[in-house]
Amino acid sequence: MPKKGKGKKKKGKGGEKALPIVTTRAMLAERERCMCPRLGDSYSRSEKAEDIKMDIVYWSIRKAAENESEKLTLSGMKLNVLPEELQAPELGRLTTLDLSRNGLFNSYNIFGLLKSLDGLKTLDLADNLLHGPISDDACKLTSLESLRLDYNQISALPDNVDAWANLRLFSAVSNLLVRLPEASNHWTAIQHVNLRDNKVAVLEPGIGNWTQIRKLWLGMNFLTRLPDEVGQMALLEELDVSKNHLKEIPQALENCTRLRVLNLGSNQIKEVPAEIFRNATDMQQLYLFDNQIDVSSIIPRPMV
Repeated sequence: MPKKGKGKKKKGKGGEKALPIVTTRAMLAERERCMCPRLGDSYSRSEKAEDIKMDIVYWSIRKAAENESEKLTLSGMKLNVLPEELQAPELGRLTTLDLSRNGLFNSYNIFGLLKSLDGLKTLDLADNLLHGPISDDACKLTSLESLRLDYNQISALPDNVDAWANLRLFSAVSNLLVRLPEASNHWTAIQHVNLRDNKVAVLEPGIGNWTQIRKLWLGMNFLTRLPDEVGQMALLEELDVSKNHLKEIPQALENCTRLRVLNLGSNQIKEVPAEIFRNATDMQQLYLFDNQIDVSSIIPRPMV
């Protein structure tokens, strides 16, 4: 038999020539998108982004000084420390400063610089890394009307907070506060206090001096009792003491006739004085869930 020759290989089905594989630019871009970036490239991009943010910080401070602005926002700039440029005399007209959503952790550095801005009325330090006691220098900001310290790890305020006599709003949600200083009874202009999610176990009797307060939010703390002095808060509209360890509600609360929202949920309360509901004729929201209340004790009995 004749030997079979190698012959020519077929170029494709039906003898057609196979098409070359083409990689388009779009395919290359998609591959790069799907692949993890090199560590060095990622670090370099992050570093450049931080440099750009710092340029924005210095530019914002410079423009505020040049224009003698009353408001300066440095929120979300990943600041670990405050620039010394904030001590510039040209910033003396600042009344509002937003430093929220940064990485600030040293209150001594912060208030050591800010104490020169004695005209500040609104200061926002929420969502930072502040921890431990707040520096005494904070009380040199005697013009403060609004102070937000939410979402930090603050354990104590300075003893001399009576210097904040003009304070109208104080918010320190999600911190480690155990109590407010006794001098807080001098906050006679205060209208809104928010201490939700702390470790507050005691309220000073002096809070009876908060005669202008409208909203008092104390949910998620460790309160075992409310002082009778809450009855002196005649303008109180919202009271939240949910998720505490309260066993009773003071009879004096019946004097808070403007209450619209009362949240007593998740406590150990067995009885609520019916007079509270008779007098608070504007009540719109009432929460009594997760207690040990005999409902019949709070329903007014019909007149015979």
